[in-house]
Amino acid sequence: MPFNWKRTFVVGFGFLGISVIWPIFNNFVPIFLQAGNPEYNRQLLEAGREIPKVAGFGLAPGLAFFIMTWDNLINVFIQPWAGARSGTASAGANRGFWSARRSRPSHS
Repeated sequence: MPFNWKRTFVVGFGFLGISVIWPIFNNFVPIFLQAGNPEYNRQLLEAGREIPKVAGFGLAPGLAFFIMTWDNLINVFIQPWAGARSGTASAGANRGFWSARRSRPSHS
């Protein structure tokens, strides 16, 4: 079986995309969770930083930390669960659990 360069690059770019998005998510989601909290705004001003101009949820830092932690812990269990339920096509190609499946006409 020849090496499939196209699939290798597609998977590689998928991992590249995840690697780019993950730090952005980890840096900005806590801001969205805490923006609007008076204590968060006070701490930013004391540190000499400006208050972000976003509409946030105004959560306490501890609750934002809890959400960010549980986001990672839940994914430890959801990703293997979804992977175990991924189907296999009749040709043997792996299909994702969430992918749309097209119906094939039956040849009877």
